[in-house]
Amino acid sequence: KKFSIGSSTFGGHGVQFEFNGGSPKLHLGRNGHTGIRFEGSQLQITSSKVDISGSDVSIQSPSVFLGQSSTNFISASSGKIEISSSNFHLKNGNITASNVDLSGKITATEGSFTGDVSATSINTISGSIGGFTIDENHIQAGSTLVLDSAANSGEIRLGAATNLSNGNGF
Repeated sequence: KKFSIGSSTFGGHGVQFEFNGGSPKLHLGRNGHTGIRFEGSQLQITSSKVDISGSDVSIQSPSVFLGQSSTNFISASSGKIEISSSNFHLKNGNITASNVDLSGKITATEGSFTGDVSATSINTISGSIGGFTIDENHIQAGSTLVLDSAANSGEIRLGAATNLSNGNGF
């Protein structure tokens, strides 16, 4: 059974409804242009602008792609997500960005920076900066330069000095 307005050929310019043995088909639009097409289990909506609005909209799919593949997009499949735009790219848990302003708390197990790092305060239990190691009580470069806040209300040791009263350092 068929019903058509305009072209009677399915997918042609106009409206076509077909029912052939339990497999309904619907086409509203122009062949190769904008329109709505339902055939078998596939729904295709093609338009230069689509508005979907509602208080509870759910789109469920094992694979999703929104955007333009070469410039900006959101893609999700196989439990992974990728987001890309002109200055930002997220893929496989890695973020690449040319200019990012963050606020709030940032937690990481490690990091690598190129260029200047500015901060109003840095709190750390241990680490290293420019060849100096840092722990809760010491800032030191090897054993020849030590700032020790734990010993005798604080000490500065230079050279081979082991404490303030012996060794050949200062």
